[in-house]
Amino acid sequence: MNISSSHRPGYIALLSAIILITLIMLTLLSTQLISQQSSRDTLYRRLNQEAETVAESCLEDTLIRLRDNTNYTGGALNLSDGYCTISISNIGLNEKSVNIEANIFGEVYRSITANIEIIKTDEITSVKIISKTKN
Repeated sequence: MNISSSHRPGYIALLSAIILITLIMLTLLSTQLISQQSSRDTLYRRLNQEAETVAESCLEDTLIRLRDNTNYTGGALNLSDGYCTISISNIGLNEKSVNIEANIFGEVYRSITANIEIIKTDEITSVKIISKTKN
């Protein structure tokens, strides 16, 4: 195909516009993909923090229940943000192991295991965390 010199500027302008539009579209697409990944990362971090908060709340609730009733063995606890499963086992005369499994939206899980000591006097019962690990 032989393009006359009078038509070349039009073809060059058209080709330049197509290349420019393609570059703009690629830039917009990559920006959108980066933005989506950033949003997913932010959501994942927030859900992890919420799951950890639910696990900590369940541990605090368990400590209160054990203080009020040293025979408390655990169970399920529903919170506004999720739920957790609590299991308690004896590991010594005045020591118990508490395992908390927290769940947010059925997708994000966190667990806490705490060894606690129950201190009883004639007037009060107190509960003290000896060690705690988070997963």
